[in-house]
Amino acid sequence: MKKFIISLCLMMSLVNLYAKVPQWVTRRPIDNAKYIGIGMAPVSDPDHRNIAVTNAMLDIASQISVNVESNSFMQTLDVDGRSRELFEEKVNSKVAANISGHEFKDSYQSETLYYVYYELDRKKYERFVADQRKKGVELGLDYYAKGRAAEASHAYVNAVKLYSKGLEAIEPYLYLDLRTKYEGKSIDLPSELYNACVGVFSGFELVPNVTELAVEVFKPCPDPLAVCLSKAGEVVPNVSMKALFTTGDGALTADTKTDVTGTAVFYITNVTSKAAIQTVDVRVDDSFISELPDSYKALI
Repeated sequence: MKKFIISLCLMMSLVNLYAKVPQWVTRRPIDNAKYIGIGMAPVSDPDHRNIAVTNAMLDIASQISVNVESNSFMQTLDVDGRSRELFEEKVNSKVAANISGHEFKDSYQSETLYYVYYELDRKKYERFVADQRKKGVELGLDYYAKGRAAEASHAYVNAVKLYSKGLEAIEPYLYLDLRTKYEGKSIDLPSELYNACVGVFSGFELVPNVTELAVEVFKPCPDPLAVCLSKAGEVVPNVSMKALFTTGDGALTADTKTDVTGTAVFYITNVTSKAAIQTVDVRVDDSFISELPDSYKALI
């Protein structure tokens, strides 16, 4: 009789447990006045509570960024598929990180999963975004102006860094219409920053003083290897250049910058390969790319 009572109690407990599963776990709530965020994580993870909350914020963020404004960067800019995917992912993560005013509604834990339920009032969030958008545009516009000034003074590396920082500043709002005024004209700020960033080094031309040099193995070459860097017909000074063997092997003088005439000069100080034809490649030093935000390195 005791075993029967115990078994009955266990069965009643299980019935009560499953009866308490909230409806929002099995059927997603719908409320046109609010964003609904449902997040879950396996209870086997020691950090399951925080993971579930993060997933709930991402759930809300995906709904916000899906509502892309018709005049936003995400709608108007024609970028390749990888870049679009990159920006959509970044928008979601940044929106999730900047969500404010969300309210915890409920939580539930099954034997294997932990669930959380959050709501975000749409009107309240719109007011928050309007304030944050204004701050983001002001900061992004400041970086854009400084980038333009740097580019005008031939500080191209600094210009790329400034444009990248400007894009970072407005990342959470790329799905919004971010048109603003600059020097009396209306501009789409994200598009201007993006195009400026990817276009800094466009149109560069390198002209060498020679296409062939006669060299001897294990000896320096007395003749210089010079290149002139120009953009849109104007020489470009103060740009770091580097030279390296791409066929054969040897030693070259150190990396240098173009002078006031846009010229960088290198010397072959030793040839250690016996190959009949060897190639030296002279290019803009792109080591600065390592200093850019990871997501923008592929744009340059």
